[in-house]
Amino acid sequence: MQASSRSWTSRVRRSIPTRSATTWPGPDAATAIRSWRCSGSVFRRPATSWNWDLTEEVFASIEAKRAEQGNANVRDPIRIDLTDAATFPSDERRYDAIFVINIFQVAPVAINDGIAALAAKTLKDDGRVYIYGPFKIDGRYTTPSNQAFDEEIRAAAVPEWGLKDVRDLEAAARPHGIVLTETIERPANNFILVFGRAGSPATNHSTS
Repeated sequence: MQASSRSWTSRVRRSIPTRSATTWPGPDAATAIRSWRCSGSVFRRPATSWNWDLTEEVFASIEAKRAEQGNANVRDPIRIDLTDAATFPSDERRYDAIFVINIFQVAPVAINDGIAALAAKTLKDDGRVYIYGPFKIDGRYTTPSNQAFDEEIRAAAVPEWGLKDVRDLEAAARPHGIVLTETIERPANNFILVFGRAGSPATNHSTS
């Protein structure tokens, strides 16, 4: 059975490390990759500071939304090229969470190599990576509608477009010491893949 949006929100809140027992259980700092849609109250209030790592075309809209909603805890967006580690943040800040929203159906599996490298460099020891989207598992589609969606994407004949397999993402992340810890089913046949550092407290539970 797929969880409601409210139950998923509660689950993610519980899974992000809590820094103070007196505060809302959310991250001190988090970064998001191509997730400008996450501008609502679910993520707006808890984070002490959000960094939105997106393409420049959406920077102005993020800044306008931040001003409109008075989100003083949202930092200026910055550009990160996941294929170029030289563009990764150079300061010593460490993050509780990285959110990756709907990129893999139109991006190569190799992008997860960059995501894992970024996580290895910038996550706190018990930090998590949350990857949202539709995926195959063990080479199989999870629903006929996902198969139809994949066929539609591949019909565009763009190299490496199409649904990716969870196991391939795991394999790309593993050399960086980043491992899959949980698979959360979502509505519309999507998943949230939760990754963490191998051997950290965040990885001491089995994938569901």
